[in-house]
Amino acid sequence: EIFLSLEAQRSFFLALRIIFCISTVLHLISLFFLCKHSSPSQIVWRNYMLNIHVYMWIIALDVNLELLLEPVPLFPAPAGYMTGVLCRIGVPVQVGAGVGMLMICNLAVAIILCVLHRHQTILMSNSKFRLGK
Repeated sequence: EIFLSLEAQRSFFLALRIIFCISTVLHLISLFFLCKHSSPSQIVWRNYMLNIHVYMWIIALDVNLELLLEPVPLFPAPAGYMTGVLCRIGVPVQVGAGVGMLMICNLAVAIILCVLHRHQTILMSNSKFRLGK
């Protein structure tokens, strides 16, 4: 049997909320510096970084996972349950987890595109690894 006491759940959720607050503040600070203090020569790179920060909504991913779903892993079993707002109002767990996974996949694609663009800009024009102009 796997049992997670109410006190352990409360401490787990407190840790999740602390992590959420810290990451949200850091994301907002980095977004501010990215918008206000990037040099004009880095305008294309800045657009890719804005894509990651704003368009993919890292903060929305944090809100989805840490506030709306509130997953509780059950270790050592490969299982868990969710106690968040979406589960309380009747949204199926599969829908909430699916939206979270879609957001994670979109974020991963944006990061890969950003890294690919950055590496393509430093390659020589006649390199065999260059994808195009």
